[in-house]
Amino acid sequence: MSRKVISLFVLLALLVVSAVSINAQDEETVIGVLLPSNTGEYYEGLVEGVETTAAEIGVEVVVLVSDNDLETEATNLELLIEQGVNALLIDPVDVADSLDVIAAANEAGIPVFVLTSEIDLTGTEIEVTSMIGIDNTAAGELAGEYLCTTLEETGTILELVNMPVMEEDMEAEESDDAEMTMTPAEARSAGFEAYMTENCGGVTVEMFDVTEMEEDDIVAALREIVSGEDAPNAIFATNDVETLLAMRAVIRARASGEVQVFGFNATADTLGAITAGQLNGVISPSGGSLGVAAIEAAANFLSGEEIDNVLTLDPLVINADAIDAVRRPCLPNDPNC
Repeated sequence: MSRKVISLFVLLALLVVSAVSINAQDEETVIGVLLPSNTGEYYEGLVEGVETTAAEIGVEVVVLVSDNDLETEATNLELLIEQGVNALLIDPVDVADSLDVIAAANEAGIPVFVLTSEIDLTGTEIEVTSMIGIDNTAAGELAGEYLCTTLEETGTILELVNMPVMEEDMEAEESDDAEMTMTPAEARSAGFEAYMTENCGGVTVEMFDVTEMEEDDIVAALREIVSGEDAPNAIFATNDVETLLAMRAVIRARASGEVQVFGFNATADTLGAITAGQLNGVISPSGGSLGVAAIEAAANFLSGEEIDNVLTLDPLVINADAIDAVRRPCLPNDPNC
């Protein structure tokens, strides 16, 4: 074979390699985002944080809203799989029932980032690249500090608690890893109770066990409690469902303004209740900061960086005075941050 023919083959090979490199550079990273809602300050802020950060770092995002419906959430995931997204960010419609959607993303080979620290994968084979949420123990401490200050270090708080069914074998609980196996609600309660014991001796914390109670029964029981002569000054709950149930009981007892209700999670319902003056506040990260952190984590992972399985954000007290804080993300090079 002549040198001229060999040179031609080398030139053609170089052209093919160059074309492959150009195509690889042109291939855009697409991150799918599944949200239960896009209305209200929290979700508007989350979407703004996602879209603005994605534009700044040069990735494409596809945001789909499930309108708090599990079937719509599943359908939206199918659409994202068809579009070939490289990663999925999901704020689940339901932390238990949405596991099927996450499992479907696993089957499609899509890395999943969950925008909450509440999801429990115990006993499942579901893989989540990272859970992005708040430090629940620190968040419980913050709730204690807020209520102690609000009550001026005097009065009574009724804490809604879920007592786990105790197993005969207590070795797991007695191990050094016991704290790591706490549910978010348990960690929040632990942080809250520790703060109150150490820093707020003038306030009495009473426990109300709602384990296995139906929602209507919880509302009825709390309504009776807040209607009595020994009504608490505040009710504290560790999740959004129980927070809203307590709020409903206080409203039905016509005790709004007399009994404060404070809890967790910035959802469309809790934020709407805060805006309407029916709920005193919740603990949550801001929607904006969550959106920024989630996109950055997914993009870094896709570029080959190692990502912590749990990413924690600073918890915020979200009440009527701070409702705007849940929306606006603090972005790089922002002179107002």
